Amino acid sequence: MSTPKSVRGWHRKNRGHDTTRNNTHFRIEATWPDRPHRPAIRTTSDKAKMRRQAQEFADQGAHVLIYRARGFQWRQVDEIDGTTRSTIGQGA
Repeated sequence: MSTPKSVRGWHRKNRGHDTTRNNTHFRIEATWPDRPHRPAIRTTSDKAKMRRQAQEFADQGAHVLIYRARGFQWRQVDEIDGTTRSTIGQGA
């Protein structure tokens, strides 16, 4: 004998697609000493593009922070100080 439907608890049908948030996004924040209140912010899911943009900003003398998406938060994974790197090798 089976349980009548009226006795069973209500059950929501599962969604047909994956609801996991994409964790492969990267965020780059670059700040320059001459404009600290106007950072350049770039978001991408391509790791090579993220590294290339971060190196490009650091070569321009920016302080670069690299974040990786973690659920609904950003977690800092790397920091490049381009302000000290841009002065190296320019003394000659």
